[in-house]
This record gives sequence, structure tokens and C-alpha cells, in this order.
Amino acid sequence: LTDRAFTRTRNENQVRMTLQSQVGRANLNQLHVQINRTSTDSLSASTLPSIVVIDAFSRGGAGVSNATLNRTVDVFDDYDFNVRKHAMRVGAWLTTGAYQQEDARNAIGTFTFGSLDAYLSGLPTTYTQRVGSAQTSFGQTQVGLYWQDDFRVNRNLTMSVGVRQEMQSHLSDYLNVMPRFGFSWNPFGSKTVVRGGYGIFHDWMDSNIYDQTLRVNGITQYDLLVLNPGYPDPFVGVTSTVLPSGRVQLGSNLKMPFVNQASVGVERALNASLGVQASLSLQRGYNQFRARNVNAPDASGIRPEPAVGTVTQIESTGESSLTRATVGLNYRVPKYRVFINTNYTLASAKNHADSALSLPSNSLDPEADWGPSSQDVRHRVNALINIPLPKAIRASVNLTASSAMPYNITTGRDDNHDGVTNDRPAGVGRNSGRGAARSEMSDRKSTRLNS
Repeated sequence: LTDRAFTRTRNENQVRMTLQSQVGRANLNQLHVQINRTSTDSLSASTLPSIVVIDAFSRGGAGVSNATLNRTVDVFDDYDFNVRKHAMRVGAWLTTGAYQQEDARNAIGTFTFGSLDAYLSGLPTTYTQRVGSAQTSFGQTQVGLYWQDDFRVNRNLTMSVGVRQEMQSHLSDYLNVMPRFGFSWNPFGSKTVVRGGYGIFHDWMDSNIYDQTLRVNGITQYDLLVLNPGYPDPFVGVTSTVLPSGRVQLGSNLKMPFVNQASVGVERALNASLGVQASLSLQRGYNQFRARNVNAPDASGIRPEPAVGTVTQIESTGESSLTRATVGLNYRVPKYRVFINTNYTLASAKNHADSALSLPSNSLDPEADWGPSSQDVRHRVNALINIPLPKAIRASVNLTASSAMPYNITTGRDDNHDGVTNDRPAGVGRNSGRGAARSEMSDRKSTRLNS
């Protein structure tokens, strides 16, 4: 609705510098330096409390109010050299930044209703509010080293091996070695090409996550939670329960997330115009960021810290899985400038959480949230047709069709009293519901004018 609007102003300034130097007769060094300055201001159009009616609508203010200033410097250096048949590259990079943020999100508060009937009856499930104002200022640094070797075994086989090492401030692990391997094989000089590879890939912790742990410390800024609040005054109700202030914190021994990725693909030219491709990709993620309320009440309603409310702890204990198979067909007739491409993808994506700050349905059993990710689309078809029309006009038609995306089935209540209205009925897994299939088609016509 219109009262949910907010304004956002973003300014970006960037300076890039590159120095390329030849070393000796065949070696090359490239130094890249990039300086960035980004500022963002956001403000809600309405100062009314937010109202969220699950599976119905949202109204009231957007609860947005923040100002950020980020200044970062990126330095990359690559050195290319040859050792006989081996084309090698070694490199290093450094990203360091200063981050400032003033955030007053949800300062007016949010009422959450479990259903439309509950809203019409004036019976919200929870009322949440972030109380206090704080300006954070901190630095964050990321460093990496790598070595890569590309070499031709014979006229039909090319291989690549390498290794990377990355580390980041605010994380306790500094040894993150990532081997890489790849190949391209043209068996017996035929029209078939087989490509594949394996590697380990780490991911960074975003600066916004660390910012939350500094800001929402339970003192300067904290999250207020009222169970079964009154409405429109959350503190006036027969059964309302006001919990003490909560906080956001990093778990101990936090590690960098990483994925093991393996892929193999085959390409075959059937004739001068027609080609087919097929590929299979597997990803398994570990140390993925997810959150849980380490102060959730037990079966008897007792919290580990009775004087504290929700304690959102970010941990690197999540996992993820992605399996994707794709087949495609290309048809080209350069003489007539005709191009047709179509492909089909079958995929399955699962994880424990879709974001680092999203809490599970039951923080005492976070493993129960293993299930389809929010982007788990099983079937997807893409088709592109680009053909010439009379009078120097070209037509391009793009078709995309996909099966239903998942959604979460909830009770609409906070049955375990952990302050999060995402409890599911018994025996129902996370994101187990499916919506409707989706298809889109667009076309574009263009021509070139000669003067």
C-alpha cells in the first residue's frame, strides 16, 4: 500500500587506476587500484506503526530510517609468466574499508497478526520495536592470495590447477585454502568438447551483519518484544507479556562459509548450424551463516537468561545443497542472421536458512529447518529467438517458463513463545508449500538508421 513507501537516495563515487608493466620479454604485471565512496539515506514516508497480517497484507509505516557512509579501497596485483608449456599467474588482493551507519529501523514498532480474522478482532500475536539510536563506525579487511597454472597436455587436452587462500577480519579462522582444478578435452579431435572442474569457494561476511552485532547490544540499542500485546496500545492487554531487551551477537569460533563445487559439461556440434550442450553441477555448502535465538524458552517456559529477551546469535553451522542439470540447443545461420537458443534446467536447492539473520521456527531444534530454499525452482525453460524481418527490422522474442516457487506453511501463532511468528504445524517442513507455475514472454523489434 502507499503508506508503506520510503525514499532512498544513493550516491556512488569511484576512481580506478591500472598500471600494466612488461617484465622481461614475456612476463606481465598488472596492478589495479579502486577507491570507492558510497553514501545511502533512507526514510519512511509514514511514521505510523507497521502492521503485518501474515498471508494477507502489510500496511502502516515501512519502518525504514538509516544513513550509511562506506569508504573502501581495493588493490589487486596479477603477475603472468611462463615456465615451458605452463602459463602461470600469481596474485594477491586486499580490500579494506571504513563503515559508518546510523540505523533506526522499526523505531515506531510492528504489530504482527497471525491471520486476517485475528486482525479484524484486534488480536496481534507479537509487537516488536527497536529502541534506542546508535551510530556505528568500524573497519573491515579482506585479504587473498592465489596461484594458477594453465597447461596443454596434448592437442586434445588442456588442464588448469590452482589454489587460493583467503582471510577476513572479525572471523576466527585464518587458514582457508581452496584448491581448484579444471579441464577441457576434445576426444580424438572430434566435434565433441568435454569440460569440467572442481573447486572450493569461500564467501565473505557482509559488513551489515557485523554492524548489527555492534548496534543491537542490548544497551545502546535493543529489540523490544511483547507477546500477545494489546492493540493499538501494545502495553495495554489482559494477557500481554513484555520481555526484557534483546541483542544480536556473533557466535564463538565463527568461520568463513564455503562450498564444494563440481561440474561437468559436454558440447557437440551436430552440423554447421546446430549444436547441443548438457551439463551437471553439484554444490555442497558448509559453515553457512544462520541465526538462532540462544535465549529461547525451554518446554517449561524458562529462558537461559531470564533478564534478557531474544538473543539472536549468528553462527556458521548451516549447510546448503544445489544440484542442477541443464540441456540446451543452439541453432545459428550467420548468413541470414538467425539465432535460436533454448535450454531446460532441472534443479534442487536446499539450505537451513535464506539469510544470516533469519531465525528458525524452533531455535532449540534448528536442524528441523533443513528444506527447500526460497529460490528452489525445480523446472525452468528459457528460449530466445532472434530473426530478421523485412525493411531492416530485427525481432527478438524471449520466453521463460518455470515451475512453482516454494513458500512456508505456518500456524500464524508463536506456539513456542520464542518471539518469532513462523511456527509450522506438526509434521510440516520448511518451505514445503508450492505456489503456481510462472511464464513470461517479451519481444523487441529494432532497426538501424543510416544517415
